[in-house]
Amino acid sequence: MIKYNYVEIDGIEYAVLDKEQQKELMKTKFDLLLRKSNIPDFYKTEVDFDDYVGEYSRPYVEEIQKIAKNISNEKLKDISLYLYGTLNSTQKTACQCNFGKECIRQGLKVQYMNFGVFVSYLLKNQGYNIDEDAKKEINILKNADIILLDDCFDSKKSTTWGKNDLIISEIDSFFRVALSNHKRFCLTSNYALDTIKETYGVSLFELLDRNFKTYQFLDSVKAIRKSRFDGIGEL
Repeated sequence: MIKYNYVEIDGIEYAVLDKEQQKELMKTKFDLLLRKSNIPDFYKTEVDFDDYVGEYSRPYVEEIQKIAKNISNEKLKDISLYLYGTLNSTQKTACQCNFGKECIRQGLKVQYMNFGVFVSYLLKNQGYNIDEDAKKEINILKNADIILLDDCFDSKKSTTWGKNDLIISEIDSFFRVALSNHKRFCLTSNYALDTIKETYGVSLFELLDRNFKTYQFLDSVKAIRKSRFDGIGEL
């Protein structure tokens, strides 16, 4: 049952939700938006900004957290982030998902997608035989306030990506239209932004270079993650 408190302002009585119910409604909204975000389950519940391990890139993580907490500020209305690190397990995806979760707390719609899946959907959305499921997924991305694309621009993971004019054109078009509509991104990649110029072309590089703030991640937790399996032989 909804409970109201009543306050009088200038002789007029207003009904205001009880503070506890306000908190409950906010939590319900957060849980719903988080479920719809497609953020992987592990990153939904198991990690937060405070779980970051390492010192080299910690100032960047703190800055990204600050941006997320203030994402509704007019000064950040066109902010997009590019998180990269050439080492594996540098916690880029964790930071990306934590950024997304905080944006959800601020009331924004967030959508996560692996870049390889994103490219496959773009390709299925071309020509006369459009895949309706792919079209639906791309439209969900387009309707988000914050778009999280993970593991971007690794053409080695698919022989069809590298220097494929159709793919490059579709990726370029998606970003160009989204950015012009004030959609904001948080991308992760194993590649520095300037290195994608050779494979994906000058046009896409320059579009991203002028619209994205870049952060390099240097703290690898690969050894820590592998240590989880220590002692298995003793079971």
